[in-house]
Amino acid sequence: MTATKVIEAIESVGGRLWLDGESCRYKIPREAEHLLPELRAHREEVCRLLAEREVGPACRCAKWDFPHIHSQDDRERAIRAWNRDSKWKIQ
Repeated sequence: MTATKVIEAIESVGGRLWLDGESCRYKIPREAEHLLPELRAHREEVCRLLAEREVGPACRCAKWDFPHIHSQDDRERAIRAWNRDSKWKIQ
């Protein structure tokens, strides 16, 4: 299984992957725990793909920073709300 397939498999069952500094974090349902050995085997590539996803090639110069937001869930909610309310959306 490739790193891309690991990410897709985890996200398809409702799991989440994100970067916390230089560490990869995850939250997956119990029924998907069989994917953890694959995730560990491809850790470096998964982290690289997640980093590219956070800062895509079209917006490498911009850093989305919400200093008053401390959790990943709150940060994602803020970004979704901004995208929903903004006239300018990054596609």
